Amino acid sequence: TAFGSDGSVTRFSFSPDDSSYCSGGLFSGFETEKLSSFEASEELVFMGLRYKRGLSLSRLEALSGRKVPQDVLERGIGFDVVGENLVPNEEGLMLSDAQACAIIDALS
Repeated sequence: TAFGSDGSVTRFSFSPDDSSYCSGGLFSGFETEKLSSFEASEELVFMGLRYKRGLSLSRLEALSGRKVPQDVLERGIGFDVVGENLVPNEEGLMLSDAQACAIIDALS
């Protein structure tokens, strides 16, 4: 996923056509998709909660235009708010998808 300076968000994925990937250069075989702000928010939440440095709540707020409600953050077993980030502990890394769904539901 790439965040453009103009606020656009693009998702990159490998083409299902293996021949273009194998025969091309370093950047061949990719497909791109422009994401809506909601889709980009979902992507940021799911990916952010899978990293030990966590999800940047300020970046999510800037992208989605909404703040994650405090009660949703407090219900997150296995996660701590550290500065501007929602950071998973070892248990939280195993529960990241459930926490991501709760955050996305709260934003929609």
